[in-house]
Amino acid sequence: MPLEPIGFYTVIVVDANGCQANFSADLPNFEQVVVVLEPTASLAKGSSIQLSPVLNIPLDQIASVNWSPADGLDCTDCLSPTVTVTSIITYTVTVTSVDGCTASASITISVTAPEGNIYVPNAFSPNDDGINDVLTIFANDGYVKQVISFQVFTRWGESVYEASACNPTTSTQAGTVLSVTGKWTRACTPGLRRWS
Repeated sequence: MPLEPIGFYTVIVVDANGCQANFSADLPNFEQVVVVLEPTASLAKGSSIQLSPVLNIPLDQIASVNWSPADGLDCTDCLSPTVTVTSIITYTVTVTSVDGCTASASITISVTAPEGNIYVPNAFSPNDDGINDVLTIFANDGYVKQVISFQVFTRWGESVYEASACNPTTSTQAGTVLSVTGKWTRACTPGLRRWS
């Protein structure tokens, strides 16, 4: 039997022997969940923004919230997480109501270089602790097509890392993650580094 509009219904079942059973059902009005996010946003390198989806249901009607991926988010199960990103990324939020209805929306966040045409962080710690492990070059759109050579030195001028033909991160593309794709020229112990 196809679902009809909401309301009170009587269902009659008749078997092959002509036996009949009746029962009543009330088809409730489940409100469809709608989630709206701006489709794009731009974030200056080193800054944060709060993602705030708009819903058509009250907060007490939300059973669960899930943001993915978790990269750069301060929470994945809250309605309005704060995000800090280092490269272009698309986040999707899925909201489920207490009635079991689900809706999703996505936002793509691009990262721009702050106050200038190119930005390279002045420090990173490639020790696999999950904090500042990667080094990426940021450039405003159309300003840098490719970095021909990039090197990292100790404070005494010893080369510890080098990479070539690197793409910068812009508002429309994720760039080369230098500390992953380049070549470490010697073991890197904790200490001060400079790049050129």
